[in-house]
Amino acid sequence: MKTLTTLLLALLIFGCAFNISEIGRSQAAYSNFFLCFPNTDIGFSKLHAEEQLIIMKGIANEKRIRNFNCDEFSNFASTIKNVDDINKEILMDKSQPCRRPNLNNCEAR
Repeated sequence: MKTLTTLLLALLIFGCAFNISEIGRSQAAYSNFFLCFPNTDIGFSKLHAEEQLIIMKGIANEKRIRNFNCDEFSNFASTIKNVDDINKEILMDKSQPCRRPNLNNCEAR
């Protein structure tokens, strides 16, 4: 399990480093990964909310056409959630170093 998680994280980092935007492609040419995680696309994240909404409607339509539901990426989604949880915990530790509100009785996290 640890090896799988490490592999997924390595793929995530590699994919982010060499991410080529799929926004310029036709809807039928979108990759399955883009259909599930459009927010990871650098071109998508640069769009305004209205433009993103249009793309999301096209993605939903393409998923129906392909009869695709993102199940094959369930491990990736859980990895992203784990990383998000870790980042939240780090932010909490930095912004609130004490468990108790009274600093005189500060108990480190």
